[in-house]
Amino acid sequence: MRDTEVAAVAVHYSQDHGSENGIYLCASTPLGIPAKFGQRHVQNRTIKKGDTLALLVEDSGPGSMYTELGRSCVLGKVPQQMKDELEFVKASRKLTLDMLKPGTPQGHLGGVQRFHAQERPARRGAAYCHGQGYDLVERPLIRNDEPWTIQRT
Repeated sequence: MRDTEVAAVAVHYSQDHGSENGIYLCASTPLGIPAKFGQRHVQNRTIKKGDTLALLVEDSGPGSMYTELGRSCVLGKVPQQMKDELEFVKASRKLTLDMLKPGTPQGHLGGVQRFHAQERPARRGAAYCHGQGYDLVERPLIRNDEPWTIQRT
């Protein structure tokens, strides 16, 4: 099976359940090599035993509201480094949810980015996370220079 075929299963499932459109990215690599997402024309790799596989689905459901789901897996034994990365992701998620409360200035959420920079200095990005709604990426953008305050809608 190729990466594009995995993405096609996600497209088919999503459309059968009311999705109108979206982004379906799949990338497999040999263990230890980072997966790089790309559009369908670069999803031609044949998945092999022992590979890592990452799938990202960002699509609009019934009513045109977007959501996102990403999953990674290993087609074999999971190395300790990946187990450690999962613990890092879980710690990041907890920190984010603890800070993502109504009334919190978004600049304050830069603490999550500082945590990332301290723990994983080679990983940097413009936005830590973002809202979704009728558009794939909506405010709030969780980054140091975002002036909005977190609020309920």
